[in-house]
Amino acid sequence: MPPNWLLKNADDQPSGSFTFATISFIVVTFCVLMSAIETVNVGTLHITFKPVDTTLALGYLAASFSTYIVRRTTEAPKP
Repeated sequence: MPPNWLLKNADDQPSGSFTFATISFIVVTFCVLMSAIETVNVGTLHITFKPVDTTLALGYLAASFSTYIVRRTTEAPKP
């Protein structure tokens, strides 16, 4: 039985690869947004964000999305 925290795919089944692809998209999007802001100042707290390495972001997203796509095509019913 899969864990309860996995997201469900289009077939309404819990999917680890879909969960991983979604989380990786959220993480990369958050990093891109924070690098656009560069600095957050809250009182005496100063947080700076480095620019996003696009090659690393692309590699991270490509790996997670290809995992999901390959998983979907291998589980697809054969015609």
